[in-house]
Amino acid sequence: MVCPSAEAQDPFPTVGPNSILSPQRLVLETLCKLSIQDNNVDLILATPPFSRQEKLYATLVRYVGERKNPVCREMSMALLSNLARGDTLAARAIAVQKGSIGNLISFLEDGVTMAQYQQSQHNLMHMQPPPLEPPSVDMMCRAAKALLAMARVEENRSEFLLHEGRLLDISISAVLNSMVASVICDVLFQIGQL
Repeated sequence: MVCPSAEAQDPFPTVGPNSILSPQRLVLETLCKLSIQDNNVDLILATPPFSRQEKLYATLVRYVGERKNPVCREMSMALLSNLARGDTLAARAIAVQKGSIGNLISFLEDGVTMAQYQQSQHNLMHMQPPPLEPPSVDMMCRAAKALLAMARVEENRSEFLLHEGRLLDISISAVLNSMVASVICDVLFQIGQL
């Protein structure tokens, strides 16, 4: 997942010219599926060295920020969420990655924006499909829970100060699912405990 070589990142040559399947993407999918079980999260977090874990967090944060690849974006979101909720040290390490909190919030904002677009198109009775499907409620919850896990770590709260207004805007959105809004409100409560 963190290997910078072309062999790790380029698509498999034997799959076909239009394939996007690469070793890195297979590892991402495998880690995402493994992280569903808490015991596996513990094993992932216990795997040394810590510097490799930090590279993993940086890679996942970068993928969450890439809108052009929604599949990798959502798998990265799920894995980041599971890891952040697994341990406070992991939550701290994720929070200090460049752009981590901003990318997670952007993921939520994109979901809200796409849902608003769908709702406005539906109200106008246009039959053209939306450019992108909004993330599922589960994915939005995962993003919010990752933010909550990071906000619960006292050292991370200052990292959230620049994003408080964005979180507030998300929490009061009319199209946001009530479960997601509730978690975002918990995040706002946690960062207000400075």
